[in-house]
Amino acid sequence: MGQDICNIGRKGRLIRRVAGLAFLIASIALHPAAGPFIIIPLFIGYVCLLESRMSFCVYYAYRGKYTLSGEYDRNLIPAGRARARAILTYGIILALATKLLLSLA
Repeated sequence: MGQDICNIGRKGRLIRRVAGLAFLIASIALHPAAGPFIIIPLFIGYVCLLESRMSFCVYYAYRGKYTLSGEYDRNLIPAGRARARAILTYGIILALATKLLLSLA
């Protein structure tokens, strides 16, 4: 991922940051009642935070938008898809680790 790809701007990052924190706070607050299903809001929360940090929306990437302007650039497809997969993978790992830590507490 040598190219710097960015497909969301300041407003998109802010929305994802707020949504991510809301999902994480709600997951931790509902932890005892949620049982094994807590993994879903944890995953969504972490993906939102990662998207905010990396200025990159996974959904936009899978729809083919790899730049802020939405221009199609065939050279960005491999790097964009790799970045999207990395965000989803990190989200799963963080959600599973958090679930494990919550179950130990």
